[in-house]
Amino acid sequence: GDPWIEWTAPLSGPSATLEVVGNRRGHEIVCEGGIKNSSTLQIDIKDGVPPWRLQIMRNGDVYATLKISRQSFFSVMGQYTLETSLPGNYSLGKLCDNHGCNGTVSPAVVTVVVASAPALAFERPCQKFCLGDSTASRPSFVLSGSPPFSVTFTPLDRTDKERAQLTFSRKFEREGVHDLPEFPTPGHWAVAALQDRGGCEAPRRELLLQGSVHVLPPPAVELS
Repeated sequence: GDPWIEWTAPLSGPSATLEVVGNRRGHEIVCEGGIKNSSTLQIDIKDGVPPWRLQIMRNGDVYATLKISRQSFFSVMGQYTLETSLPGNYSLGKLCDNHGCNGTVSPAVVTVVVASAPALAFERPCQKFCLGDSTASRPSFVLSGSPPFSVTFTPLDRTDKERAQLTFSRKFEREGVHDLPEFPTPGHWAVAALQDRGGCEAPRRELLLQGSVHVLPPPAVELS
């Protein structure tokens, strides 16, 4: 006779969870104009009959409707990642499978906050001063963003090994004008990294465009 196929209906409807990739706190800051300028939301689905259809909500409104396939032919699990750079509260809405919309979703809410990346500006493209000069005689720079800031300085005219040994960071507690710190050796120095309170990092290219600091050897003292 004709072949027949035995099929068993799933015992439970589908369920879905939502989280931020690499951040289980449910709250993430992304930086407009910064290194990390988007957030990755991860949706995991199990059970039911795939493919699944799932609404992603943003601030209570439908932000996207996804069609999610199973991970493999014999699997009853699916996963989807969604990139977003928009601020808001993200959650899961209606979940459907091939048998209907009886799915259950996690009540978790993921909050994405968009902040401006911090910025640094030197007084002039190339700053010059002598090693060991007093703070008052050193050139200054301006910080803007959300303090406190961590500023990392690195030498430009060194080998990779020397650069790793000499690179250093300083913390600055407020916005505004600051004097350059004491540098360990003469040479050309640049700002390698700038991070603010929320973890926003300034793009390295923007920092390099600000120019460099030329630290001169201290003047020789002639003994008569």
